[in-house]
Amino acid sequence: MKDKIFFMDRDGTINIDTDHVFDHKTVQLIPNVAKAVALIKKAGFKTVVISNQSCVGRNYAKITQVDQTMNRVNELLLKEDPEAVIDLVLYAPDHPDQATNRRKPNVGMIQEALNIFPNTELENCYFVGDKITDPLTALNAGIPARNCILVNPNDDQVLQSETALDKAKKHNFAIDSSLFSYISKKTF
Repeated sequence: MKDKIFFMDRDGTINIDTDHVFDHKTVQLIPNVAKAVALIKKAGFKTVVISNQSCVGRNYAKITQVDQTMNRVNELLLKEDPEAVIDLVLYAPDHPDQATNRRKPNVGMIQEALNIFPNTELENCYFVGDKITDPLTALNAGIPARNCILVNPNDDQVLQSETALDKAKKHNFAIDSSLFSYISKKTF
């Protein structure tokens, strides 16, 4: 049986985004996200967090602070639901002006995950995030548009004079208020 991966952005998708989240003491999960992750695991998915963390490249934080923050996110998930396990976490610590192929919307982190889980078919993968770059990353990697989800969309995101919502609709991405809202309606 082939592996399937549910890729997730972190800030704004799993935890509340307070702009450059790197203080582990202040991390708060989005309501019901642990239930959503547990449902994803029960559906047989590997769970992979893929996150741009430009706070490192901008010298706002060190990678150890980002690690501590992700460790805290994991603690909170497991405290709410012991089945809310994240299998792999990947970061792109690049400054946006010095982006490598790992920084979303580039596909380097997805390719890295596929190297770790080589028995994966992109046709069966999903990607969820709160910024339009998240589903665009998935699409760039070959994940079908129907499996790309934009949650809690913010029309303040404007790309090339097109709002994030317009762009999401143009690509036929799923749009929902939260990961839990999407997962609770989904049958895998």
